[in-house]
Amino acid sequence: MRLAPRVARLERHHGLHGPDRRDPETVRLHEEARTHAEMRQATRQLAAHMWRAAGQPERAAAVLGGGGSPADALGEEGTCLLLMEEVDRGKRLLDRAKALRKGKSTAFEQHYEGLFYFFHEQPDRAYPLLEASSYELIYRWDAIKLLCVILVEKNQVADATQFMAPFAQVEVKECDHAYVLAWLKLVDGKKLEARALLDQFPSDKLAEFWKPRFQKLRAKTQTLAS
Repeated sequence: MRLAPRVARLERHHGLHGPDRRDPETVRLHEEARTHAEMRQATRQLAAHMWRAAGQPERAAAVLGGGGSPADALGEEGTCLLLMEEVDRGKRLLDRAKALRKGKSTAFEQHYEGLFYFFHEQPDRAYPLLEASSYELIYRWDAIKLLCVILVEKNQVADATQFMAPFAQVEVKECDHAYVLAWLKLVDGKKLEARALLDQFPSDKLAEFWKPRFQKLRAKTQTLAS
């Protein structure tokens, strides 16, 4: 009897091959590799989008082309996994990136990790990350607004007012900006101005994170008006 048929029968007997004659463990590893490759591509696309949104097309191109340092690649992938709710994997990669840089993170990682914690209602973890990223010009305005949200909700209005002072002439286009300004207007007793800011963003146009916050401020304007 030839050896190959005997080996095949033994493999089938011990479950080493599936009905399609492929080793199940090999199939599993191939599927994991394919899934990882697809996830890696998805995170690259997301990271590139974020770099383009920040006005850094060269960095976006480098991400898509697999450029940049190994630490940056790990940090970008970890950041994107975090935002995609792959939290444990994302944190592991971010920790590896920091270890390669002797404990340092990039502004990119700080900013988006800060956003993750902010929108997951963990302001104490978000604040130092957003504060660090605010020193980078491309993230400053977005970071300042969210820092001010945290400050006003902790009743640290004086600090929020100081943060917002350099941006007094900036047109209100985003709900986070309107929320902070409305809160400050209410503290100053300018309820009509606060209401006008809130009314620019009807509830059906707000994300779930912002709806209860706007409702709370709207209720305060009504209470003050009565």
